[in-house]
Amino acid sequence: MEKKKVLSEEHKRNISIAGIGRIVSKETRQKLRDINLGKTLSDETRRKISQNHRRSQTEETRRKISQNHRRSQTEETRRKISIGSIGKKLSTITKEKLRIAHLGKKHTKEQIENRRIMMIGKRCGEKCNFWKGGITYLNRAIRNQFKYKQWVATCMARDNWTCGTCHTRGGILHVHHIEGFAELLKLYNIRTVEDALKCAPLWDLKNGITLCKECHKLTETYLKNNKVNNKPLLIYQTLVCERREKEK
Repeated sequence: MEKKKVLSEEHKRNISIAGIGRIVSKETRQKLRDINLGKTLSDETRRKISQNHRRSQTEETRRKISQNHRRSQTEETRRKISIGSIGKKLSTITKEKLRIAHLGKKHTKEQIENRRIMMIGKRCGEKCNFWKGGITYLNRAIRNQFKYKQWVATCMARDNWTCGTCHTRGGILHVHHIEGFAELLKLYNIRTVEDALKCAPLWDLKNGITLCKECHKLTETYLKNNKVNNKPLLIYQTLVCERREKEK
């Protein structure tokens, strides 16, 4: 059995330089393919090939390859790839490899702009996974109404612009809904701004209490934070109970 020749690094480099610019025929390519068919590369060989491949490609070349790849895929192909990926979980090793591969990489302004254009309309409205029937838009529209701003101003004036929990006067003040704003919209089946303006319970002054920004953050319904359990919240709840008792 013949011994396998071991080429030096310099010899390999000389062969590589000599091959630059040469056009390989289809017949030679087929022979090379047949020779390498079924061979399994070691992890070390794969790593070296990957490194050399990255070094030989400029940012411009990578961008062109990426664009050509996107153009060659039809919408149907992309949809099938997307469906095929649903439910697949990446292993910890794969995640780590991806993390290392992207370390130090920065997107160019062109890449950011292309991605922004590509995502326009993809996750808006009903296409978004957080869609709940347009509640956010309605919520915002009602809060922009003059009647709502008037309701806020009246509540603050009644409470003498003082926080109901820490009794601090002035500063950044909010008017908190004792019964949640979103809950009222759902309870009275409010679908439009016109429905909201006609709904008397929504504008009930008894449902509003003035709080400073920090105390407002501690309430149960602030940004859907319903797991708060602390002293300021208990003080606030006690205050609300006392006010309701007086109103009765």
